[in-house]
Amino acid sequence: MAAQRAGNSGTRWAVFFLVIALAEFLWLLREYESNLYLRRFLEESPLFLYGGIVSIIGVASITAFIVGRLASAPALSHTGRLAKTLQGWAPVLLGGFLLIFWASVIGGRVGYTSTFSQFYIVGTLLVISISLMVRNPVLLRMAIRNIGRRKANFAIVISGLMIGTAMISGSLVTGDTLTDLFTKGSYYSYGYADEVVYSIDFVRSGNLPRYNYFNHSVYDSLQESLGSDTEAGPLLRGVTPEIVEPISVFNLNSSVGSSEVTLVGTHPNASQVLGNFHDKNGRVISSSITDFEMILDERAANDLNASIGDIVFVLDPKLTKFTIAGIAVEDERGLFGAMHLFVTLNAAQTLMNRPQQLNYLAITNTGGLRPSIQHSETVGLAANRTLNTLQAPAGPGCKSSPDENAAAVTILCAYAEKKAGVDSAIESARNLSTFFLTMSTFSIIAGIVLILNIFVMLAEERKSEMGMARAVGMKRRLESRTRYSTRSDRS
Repeated sequence: MAAQRAGNSGTRWAVFFLVIALAEFLWLLREYESNLYLRRFLEESPLFLYGGIVSIIGVASITAFIVGRLASAPALSHTGRLAKTLQGWAPVLLGGFLLIFWASVIGGRVGYTSTFSQFYIVGTLLVISISLMVRNPVLLRMAIRNIGRRKANFAIVISGLMIGTAMISGSLVTGDTLTDLFTKGSYYSYGYADEVVYSIDFVRSGNLPRYNYFNHSVYDSLQESLGSDTEAGPLLRGVTPEIVEPISVFNLNSSVGSSEVTLVGTHPNASQVLGNFHDKNGRVISSSITDFEMILDERAANDLNASIGDIVFVLDPKLTKFTIAGIAVEDERGLFGAMHLFVTLNAAQTLMNRPQQLNYLAITNTGGLRPSIQHSETVGLAANRTLNTLQAPAGPGCKSSPDENAAAVTILCAYAEKKAGVDSAIESARNLSTFFLTMSTFSIIAGIVLILNIFVMLAEERKSEMGMARAVGMKRRLESRTRYSTRSDRS
């Protein structure tokens, strides 16, 4: 009987490790097929691959040997007692393995602070708790009965645990709150423009940046080159041509003017890549405007005391009349850190007397507003390689390799300004959160001490109850199982 149970236990462990090995193999195969960098690395380092395979086989063999010896050892031997102890700790060991697997593999893929990771950790803890309850049904029934018998103590314990947990989590959540608060401005300032292409005209630059103009063919060549690039092509969502110029405007209806408005001219279909404009009621503002209509952001509308249908004159470089077709709220498309006026690209080129010319390009990556910045280096470097070919600069060109320093803004280059702003905001939030976490250390210690005191109090209160349970025959699990195994072996 004992040998049969040992064989069954060994079989279960073998099946468990086999399932894990198959799952890891399928994951590696899928990663190899979809990850260009992994394929390139394995082609350049075949010894690393073969060495890893041999090491995994060796570790698996040693583990299988140890598990087999533990499963087949006599129950009263030292090895058998160790096997029984490990069997009792099996739920905790399994939970620890799942947490280590999350920290080393899953967390790096989906993000350590993602919703999936949170559900994974909570699910692992639930698996451990349920496994321990299933393995100890007598203690589970006693615990459930004590809830009904000691309602007041149960309420006090739950309240104390909630207070202690709230003190700890409240101190730790400060960092995440500050990070989200700091990075929100960087994400929304550039919206879906992950990389931007421009060169600054230092002669005309003043308080607001002014960019050098270039031919529309640069946009066509860059879009075609990025789309056909083997690395950047799958990560590219689109390239948007724009004209960005500071101008002076005057609202004829309210007789209010401003010289701090930035003109943004782009194609009406740019909303497919850069997102839609929305009014204060959440409705989408149609970007299909004529060459004599404009869309104001909310900040500019408040400064000009403007409403939909008002007549606005652009005073510089030449007097031009526009009608306000919509007022956009500040969101991923309408928040740019300043007052903006949006017109068609043709209207902007006519207004600035720059036919078939641009001064700004917005490159959008796949992934959405926030995750898209992880592709900024790949797409930005590919764009700079194309720009270096188009311009053929005499001196240092644009940054086309991660090892190079950033080029000056005197030539046309692609810059991952959104990612740079987010990284700077994260660093600032991390420094501030470290300060707050240091100040909150006393609250964290107080919460931990409160929880420990609650469990110590419960143990002291139930000391007599546990003594009476031992007096009427309750045995420890290891002792009772050893006796059961001995009786089974004799039978």
